[in-house]
Amino acid sequence: MAGSGTVNRMAIVAIVAAVVHAALFIGLHVLEPGISPFASIISDYSQTPHAGWAMAAFVAFGIIWGAMAVAFSDAAESNSVQVGRVLFALATVAILVAAIFPATADPRTGSLVARIQNLMARPGLFLAVLLVSLGVRRVPGWEVVAGRLVGLAMAAIVLLVATIGLLLEAGFGGLGQRILFLVLYAWVWTAARNAIDVSNRSKAMPG
Repeated sequence: MAGSGTVNRMAIVAIVAAVVHAALFIGLHVLEPGISPFASIISDYSQTPHAGWAMAAFVAFGIIWGAMAVAFSDAAESNSVQVGRVLFALATVAILVAAIFPATADPRTGSLVARIQNLMARPGLFLAVLLVSLGVRRVPGWEVVAGRLVGLAMAAIVLLVATIGLLLEAGFGGLGQRILFLVLYAWVWTAARNAIDVSNRSKAMPG
């Protein structure tokens, strides 16, 4: 189990990484006004002159989940949280590798590496969000926010399925992804803030 100081620092890192990701994503909209925010997903910016911004956004997104894997160490008494933390770590690796070597994550190649990366970065990550949200319901200090986390996790999964299954084909994949990011930001903010609060209360307890 990580110390309270480490939990706090990683929770803050997750929040900052989410802010950086959002800022870079917004910046890409300004730098590439010709790309439709309704139809285009963030990967499309990797084919523009500002591909470096897109790569940095992916790196920030990966850092979020690596930091959250550590931030939930105080809640690791739950088996669901433990599994979720492992999935967070795997998603982080997949996202960072895809950011640095985007060709390896292209599902159109049909390669085993691409399939594994996409499994870890998409269903794996969202499964982790749900498992952690469910797992903290009985962990002291998490009861109040657990319901919100579960609701946000379910919303994220529904949006992911809707974006992949419906909105992409209808030409609104970018809109679905952007709403999905907002839900994930809300989840990270809620979870990270509570991790800090629980850690500080534990640190303040005598003995």
